[in-house]
Amino acid sequence: MNKILDSLFTAIENTGIHISAELITIVKYGFVGVINTGIDYGISMLCGYVLKLDKRLSTAIGYTVGLICSFFLNGSITFRTSGNPVPFLVVNAVSLGVSVLSVNFLLKKLKLPFWLAKGITTVLTMAINFVGYRFWAYR
Repeated sequence: MNKILDSLFTAIENTGIHISAELITIVKYGFVGVINTGIDYGISMLCGYVLKLDKRLSTAIGYTVGLICSFFLNGSITFRTSGNPVPFLVVNAVSLGVSVLSVNFLLKKLKLPFWLAKGITTVLTMAINFVGYRFWAYR
């Protein structure tokens, strides 16, 4: 997968467009995030609908599998270094706490619809995770 992404960025640079190394890292982070989200969703649906597990348990299983994939994919694709699982888990715990507080604030205080509150919170937690991964978990 790294070779495909590297080839894509090389082809873009061959057109004369310069892409900074940090922008490439951010794009790879987003790419890995899409994969992890798909894994989370797919596992959650498999557990909930095919295995007929409780929806909350299915969500927890999907999230956990996605989190594990995130650790390894971000290490091999995004940051190209083995990460430290303890800071990785701390960053995700902080992100989860911020997520819950943010959605609650946006729903209760600003009276935003859930879809918008969740969308705003997702952008916020993606930024928190990126910074935490980049400067702590994968340095």
